[in-house]
Amino acid sequence: MYSRFTSFILLFSIAAVTQSAFAQNKLRLEDCYEKAKQNYPLIKQKELISKITEYTIANAQSAHLPQFTLSAQATYQSDVTQVP
Repeated sequence: MYSRFTSFILLFSIAAVTQSAFAQNKLRLEDCYEKAKQNYPLIKQKELISKITEYTIANAQSAHLPQFTLSAQATYQSDVTQVP
């Protein structure tokens, strides 16, 4: 009796696992990439991340360039100050 019950449970579980394995939808690798592009936030921001990288590199490269600063100041005094 115990052996028959165990065999029945084993056969039923194998049938259930086999059925669920065949019921799954098959995806191609391209479909997986497309779903990842649609749902994963970092992939959505890939273009933004690459632009940030370009600007960071450009900023680092410009730090090695010589810098030139020009400043001037002028004042005008119309009256001569007098000491009493």
